[in-house]
Amino acid sequence: MADATYQPKTYRKDGGDTHVIASGGVLDVESGGAFKLAGVAITPTAAELNKAASIAATAYQTVTAEVLFTEAGVAGVYTGTIALPAGSRIIDVGVDGIALWTAGTTAAIIVGDDDDGNGFFTSTNLLATDLLEGEINNIEHPGGKAGAYIASEARILYAAAARNVIGVVTTTGTTAETGITRMYVVYANPTAGAATKVNT
Repeated sequence: MADATYQPKTYRKDGGDTHVIASGGVLDVESGGAFKLAGVAITPTAAELNKAASIAATAYQTVTAEVLFTEAGVAGVYTGTIALPAGSRIIDVGVDGIALWTAGTTAAIIVGDDDDGNGFFTSTNLLATDLLEGEINNIEHPGGKAGAYIASEARILYAAAARNVIGVVTTTGTTAETGITRMYVVYANPTAGAATKVNT
């Protein structure tokens, strides 16, 4: 609350510890100046900040998170985890074949969460056939590898609690260092608005 005993619309109080911008006052950072939080400059332009004002309070921008699996030359197990906040809604999840793996015996990926290790995608051959270079298996086109979460029409894509989307690549036999696979998740974390009711 502005202090009416002060005439200027911007002033310092509390011995200089607080700067007040009263109603009608303006804080104008001119070109060449900087506004910082915890020593870090806030860099968006005014137009970019104003654009964010068009996002409803109950809405949320989509987020894309990715994990890259890169063949390391020795047989083993690679685990990639993408943490999703409570109340998140998955819009898409997929695996992207960047380069074929070259393990001497097997190289395969499964994608799931803490409850079901292959809930999104069952074992997918990364050597050939299932996910070739340039191909993507995702929710709408799982390449015949849909797990229980996306195999039926009633898909399990929302979670009230926080959860992890986990990809696991397992290789056996002699390997090289050529295979690259990307796992990605596109999600949003909206705040639900309340429906209205009209009595009839």
